[in-house]
Amino acid sequence: MAETKVTTDVIDLSGNNGGLTWAQGTEAQRPGSPNSGDLRENTDSDRVEVYNGSDWRNLKEEDPQTSIDYLIVGGGGGGGGWFRAGGGGAGGLRTSYDAAGSSNPPSGGGAAKETTFTTSTNTNLTVTVGAGGQGGIYTQNGTNGGDSKFGTVGAEIISKGGGGGSYYGTVNANAGGSGGGSAGFTSTTGTPGAGEPNQGFAGGQGNNGNPQSGGGGGGAGAVGQAGGNAATSGDGGDGVKSLILSYTNAGPLQANVGQQIGGTEVWYAGGGGSGSYEQGNDSTPGKGGGGEGGYNLNPPPYPDGVNGTDGTGGGGGGSAGSTGNAGTGGNGGSGVVILRYSGVSLTVVSGNLQQANNSPFTEGSDTVSVFVSGDGIVKFT
Repeated sequence: MAETKVTTDVIDLSGNNGGLTWAQGTEAQRPGSPNSGDLRENTDSDRVEVYNGSDWRNLKEEDPQTSIDYLIVGGGGGGGGWFRAGGGGAGGLRTSYDAAGSSNPPSGGGAAKETTFTTSTNTNLTVTVGAGGQGGIYTQNGTNGGDSKFGTVGAEIISKGGGGGSYYGTVNANAGGSGGGSAGFTSTTGTPGAGEPNQGFAGGQGNNGNPQSGGGGGGAGAVGQAGGNAATSGDGGDGVKSLILSYTNAGPLQANVGQQIGGTEVWYAGGGGSGSYEQGNDSTPGKGGGGEGGYNLNPPPYPDGVNGTDGTGGGGGGSAGSTGNAGTGGNGGSGVVILRYSGVSLTVVSGNLQQANNSPFTEGSDTVSVFVSGDGIVKFT
């Protein structure tokens, strides 16, 4: 077919509000002898392509941007084992979400909310949910919880795992997202673990006299309490409350994440209570899934620390053990990654990620995906 050349002063489309229809066809139907600059729509790829003189190339298309709110909690640290051990620190907590009913400030360590995460659709993003740390046994601190992550591959937003509580005497507790509490002893005691800035608080100091009790694990919202004989001795630090996922959807019949309190509040990342030498001096875990510390009974056995709650990043309770190698610290609770978005869908590309029952949830005009374990790649489309 002969070509007809048309100049722009012959065709005027300025008064037309429709679209210009390009030549189109499958890849197999490309012209056999194209000219440099030829444009066509490839119906196999649904992309407009141009011939550059040697090859067909797709015209560059920018994927649309989308904004994601997040709450990321690391795994809680394990409580210390053996004598009057410190509570495990909660996982670090970072969030961009702040709504009516949320705590102020909403992020861990007394920080303000962070910037909403913005990404192009069809971009691979990492999600990792930190596991809880193991409770300590004879002559062992609790281990730190695992880090939780979300974001661009290689440049993720990271919430550190909580620090493990210490087990005895002069042994120092572990630093973490929130720090572990140090153990109590009759004369000396170790140093509590520090919290990660803008994620959580330090653990409490163990008591270096009677009554013998450890310090509570730090929480995302408050320091762990020192051991001693005050009403709050050895208590775990409170976490942070958030309504990125509503009370109803966060509850045990739905996602089963966070700690539901008072019919309206959902708390995350509470520190574990410490171990205590005597009943009546037992500690209270922090709001947000911390585990209760053990306390001695008469006669033995000597109670172990209680596990932190999975899906909260709560720290494990410290052991109360008294003689021999008695007493095991509670395990830390696993962390959680919660993503809230609108106008797009989330797809799991690869990995072993596990979402909560019934996830994703509908919250008004938003969708909320809740990841409770595993590691993998997701993208928004």
